[in-house]
Amino acid sequence: MKSSFILVVLTCVAVLTGCAGRVQPPVALDQNFWQKENPRVGVSMTSAQQPAAYLSGADCLLCLAAANIANSELIDHMPTLPAEDLLSLEAELVDTLNAQGLQASAVTDSFSVKHLKPSSLPEGAEKDFSPWADTYDYLLIVDVSMFGTHRSYSGYIPTSDPQAVVKGRVYMVDMSNNQYVLYDAFHTIRAVDGEWDEAPTFPGVTNAYFQAIESSKDNIKGLVAKARCKTCGDTAAEPAVAVSEL
Repeated sequence: MKSSFILVVLTCVAVLTGCAGRVQPPVALDQNFWQKENPRVGVSMTSAQQPAAYLSGADCLLCLAAANIANSELIDHMPTLPAEDLLSLEAELVDTLNAQGLQASAVTDSFSVKHLKPSSLPEGAEKDFSPWADTYDYLLIVDVSMFGTHRSYSGYIPTSDPQAVVKGRVYMVDMSNNQYVLYDAFHTIRAVDGEWDEAPTFPGVTNAYFQAIESSKDNIKGLVAKARCKTCGDTAAEPAVAVSEL
């Protein structure tokens, strides 16, 4: 239980401070990208390896303790759910891009965006991706910052029921200039149908969790795939689907 409490404290801090830093506006792929001849695209996905129960708004130690106790069974349950459905997105994106005529492959080197040096450029990607410039023309990164459930508090008082959540950002960096050619944030929320507090298996929460993952994956893949039609001059094409918040 002690380790679970530490997790909740840390995840609360992450939720509360996750918006800090430079705000990057969305960037859509333009037609110039699709005029490249067989560009080499490395695909990498960064994420926690297991889902968690996130709590936010319980902003004092006693509040956190109370929230931890009230949600203890859910906190213990969430890491037992499989994460493979989400983590398989990397391979699925490789297939999506290859089907569009690109040379896409998963980044197999020891790759960690957080360990890259900050970029010295005033604009563009925050990190310096030049170490991969000889291997790839572009890097597509899916950075999942939160997946599992989220419940909001105001001090001691819960202000929402737990909801399934998948949150993060997807972006593509041009290796020739370290600029974003694609950037979008995603935040998928799925409410639990019916009663959520059904320990120990939480069937409603579990079902919402898998629905949120599938919705996020479909929309992220759609964003990449439909970006080609969005900018290829086909006036009949529908715009890229943005990840919705349900």
